[in-house]
Amino acid sequence: MKRIYLLAFALLLNSIFVFAQKTESKNNLTTGNITEKFNYVINESNNYQEFKVVKRSWLHTLKQQVTDSIKVQKAEINSLNNTIASQQEKNTSLNSKINELNTTITQINSDKENINFIGMDIKKESFKSVFWSITSALALLLMFFIYKFNNSNSVTKQTKAQLADIEKEFEDHRRSALEREQKVMRKLQDELNKNKA
Repeated sequence: MKRIYLLAFALLLNSIFVFAQKTESKNNLTTGNITEKFNYVINESNNYQEFKVVKRSWLHTLKQQVTDSIKVQKAEINSLNNTIASQQEKNTSLNSKINELNTTITQINSDKENINFIGMDIKKESFKSVFWSITSALALLLMFFIYKFNNSNSVTKQTKAQLADIEKEFEDHRRSALEREQKVMRKLQDELNKNKA
């Protein structure tokens, strides 16, 4: 009887061991990464001379899992490629906007530093120095012309005063000449009247 119990106990342990191995093999083929699954198949397969004998079910399970993993990886790669393409489009768009903004900033800085005068862009410093030089030259010319005008005006006043004096002298001289002529004419008339009488 003890032998039967021992035999039953041994069979029970053996079946538990076989069941645990099957569960372990399925667990190792269903869990873990691909490298762990390949290692499990290589390590757990039987040896025959220099060959490995692998269960077909393991190969089919491994093939299916590798195929599924490849599909998932391809889907992820396609998704990442789409994301990369989208990011590149955004980068291209942003780079073009940056270039536009840089061009605008350059134009604004140029407009800030330059003055458009008669269709030409002139630096503000140059324009200021030219402007103040022209203004100074015009102010000097104005002062010169004012001086000349005042000079001419005083000469004109003196000339007018002299002309008025000369006209007065001329008027006095004409009056005295007219009086002399009238006296001479009276004398002549008197003499003519004397000679007639």
